[in-house]
Amino acid sequence: MKNPSLLLFGLLVSVLFFGWGCNNGNLQGGDRLLAEVSGKSLFLSDMEGMIPEGMSAEDSTLIIDAYVNRWIRDAILLVEAERNVPADLDINKLVEDYRSSLLLDNYKKALMEESLDSTVTSEELQAFYDNHREGYYLENDIISAYFMIIPRNTPDIGKVRSWWSNMSPESLLELRSYCTNNGTHCFLDENSWFSVEELAAQWPRGTVNDRDLWNEKDLQRQDDEFFYFYYRVDKMTSGEIAPMEYVEDQIKRLILHQRKIRLVEETQDKMYERALRNKAVRVY
Repeated sequence: MKNPSLLLFGLLVSVLFFGWGCNNGNLQGGDRLLAEVSGKSLFLSDMEGMIPEGMSAEDSTLIIDAYVNRWIRDAILLVEAERNVPADLDINKLVEDYRSSLLLDNYKKALMEESLDSTVTSEELQAFYDNHREGYYLENDIISAYFMIIPRNTPDIGKVRSWWSNMSPESLLELRSYCTNNGTHCFLDENSWFSVEELAAQWPRGTVNDRDLWNEKDLQRQDDEFFYFYYRVDKMTSGEIAPMEYVEDQIKRLILHQRKIRLVEETQDKMYERALRNKAVRVY
């Protein structure tokens, strides 16, 4: 018994795969015909821009051959798909709906780029948080901490240790200045919150675990390349309401999303009113 796939290929699809490089008989209107599948044609001009300048003839041939073979396989599948379109499937409507969706998405994108105010003030963030804080329960334990990773060859490490052990406002200013000038890896904002796992991943493997960071107030470690400094400011457990600083980015995204919705709705309303005034709308 013949292979059904081969039989389908033979009965439904006629493929003409021409020697594009040497047969002048495949020219149509000055363009070279590369392949045909059941009336669908692939021309050399369809591949414009696919072959980089300066590529050798051999490499160009490989690219064209690969593309033609892929095009033939896709065309064969498309022919079969066209033969099996359900009677109740309106292709033209689907195409029109898709076209409309693309046009609307493109217009909305342009509208956002031109008219959306993307600035979210600290007052707006705080107001949103105050009104919706019950929706931000922590899913994991988090820690507010000062954290530094300093190369071992950094100068004045003695001063750094002294400032770190003091932890006065003046010492924090010194540490921030030191980090800025020496290009070290530092988190010295008491409003910065991290998951315990996120902090633990910053340490050399095997030196610190989640429990150490949760229980210890002050930790210092070192390896062959770096000094590690950790000072816990605060901690919160899973199930508590998250601090505003921890969910600030989420809140900002939500505020901007709401602005986008309002901008589109307001623009639609203005267009609708203008269309009514101009008698561009008729309802039958």
